[in-house]
Amino acid sequence: MAISQITLSSFRNHDQKTLEINEGITVIWGENGSGKTSLLEAIHTLSYGKSFKTSRQKELIKNGTVSYVVRGVFVKSGNNETIDTEYWIKGIQKTKINGKLINNRKEQIRRNPVVILSPEEQEITKGGPAERRRFFDRVFSVVSKDYLNTLQTYIKILKQRNALLIRARDGKTQNGEILIWDKQLATVASSLCAQRKAMFEEFVSALNYLQTHYEEDVQIGIKYKPNLKDSDKYLDLLSKTRDADVSLGRTTRGPHK
Repeated sequence: MAISQITLSSFRNHDQKTLEINEGITVIWGENGSGKTSLLEAIHTLSYGKSFKTSRQKELIKNGTVSYVVRGVFVKSGNNETIDTEYWIKGIQKTKINGKLINNRKEQIRRNPVVILSPEEQEITKGGPAERRRFFDRVFSVVSKDYLNTLQTYIKILKQRNALLIRARDGKTQNGEILIWDKQLATVASSLCAQRKAMFEEFVSALNYLQTHYEEDVQIGIKYKPNLKDSDKYLDLLSKTRDADVSLGRTTRGPHK
């Protein structure tokens, strides 16, 4: 989809602003602090449900106001689609697509794929492995609904296990209860790693194809080495690291590492 119109209300330093966006390349320029990046944040918020600069939605609300509203009109195959996102300072966010309230950000993520290049993105190459994992998880989730579903399921089970680890550390639960979640985590983890490996191969293939159009003498390669191969081995690993996990209150091994 291509965005054709965007309206910002009490978003960052914008009081009320509507911009019409034509087809083709759009260049945005202005003085420092005039709100250029804020406009890109608004488009990203409509596409992903959140900003690319901060995870604290309250920071997007203009000082002195209690909420922001962003509305975008997107065009695909000649048809318009309107996405509205409103966020209140109390932490309530509502998003509507063509006037219909959506219940999950997952319904929003894959509708308008965007690529953002900003100073913050330098952490992908300069930062630690966690930044690279987040980057590829985001890319793969946009192009594959199955990957997004598996990733969200894994994160949900991981949070449950971590909560139990803390309870076990405080003497409020037994290891047997953790074992139930270990089995679920191992099953989903092996599926996530398999999907991630397949997506990486597809990504590298596309990267190499593009590279040949710019500089044939330069070769680019990315290797992915998953730290588990099947659910049984991961289950055994979780058993061996359980005492350490209980002590730390978090799961120390898995595709999130």
